[in-house]
Amino acid sequence: MIYGFASKNCPVMRLTEICPDIVMIAPEVTAYTDDRNKPSLIPSFVQFMKSVGVEVMAEGKLDKEQKRTLGRIGVLGICDGVSVMTAEEIEESLEREEI
Repeated sequence: MIYGFASKNCPVMRLTEICPDIVMIAPEVTAYTDDRNKPSLIPSFVQFMKSVGVEVMAEGKLDKEQKRTLGRIGVLGICDGVSVMTAEEIEESLEREEI
């Protein structure tokens, strides 16, 4: 697993050097999930990582809409620094509208 993926200290091109099973997107990148000026940035980014065979987790303090978006685009889970919410838990919460 690569932790802090796409941060300044871990550029995206690291995927060409190592073959992780999972990457956890850095919180400063995850924050773009609801950026109105770049609405397709995170979905495209996640799709790119999945296209090279990597599962994706997101890290950061996320609001309801950000969790909904990340769940919809198929991240493996979300970590807020304290706990981890799996894809299944995201889906269940979306169904119950609890997130």
